[in-house]
Amino acid sequence: MGEREGTGRRMTRILLGCMAIGALVIGIPTAKADPEDDFVHDAALICRALDRDDSPQGVAAIIQKGLDQGVPYDTMVQTTAYALMYVCPEHKAAFERAADYYGKKTLA
Repeated sequence: MGEREGTGRRMTRILLGCMAIGALVIGIPTAKADPEDDFVHDAALICRALDRDDSPQGVAAIIQKGLDQGVPYDTMVQTTAYALMYVCPEHKAAFERAADYYGKKTLA
């Protein structure tokens, strides 16, 4: 049970971090990035994964997959925030639902 609580807290921190960074970059104009740019490419991958499953569990799986592949926490948060702000803003609500879901599990 303790392991699940730790995972819930970690997901909550990641999701809240994504939303906070998103709020900070809202005033930054959209970058004219080269399609080969890894950052933009990774953001597009996040959006495609959200197209397949934007449930709280799907959101957590996307984040965990990146972390498992060695993506640093800060990079995962920044890339996800970029994806939600500029590539697939239609999925912002999915992250809000996931933060709410994991936040309640952490507090329970």
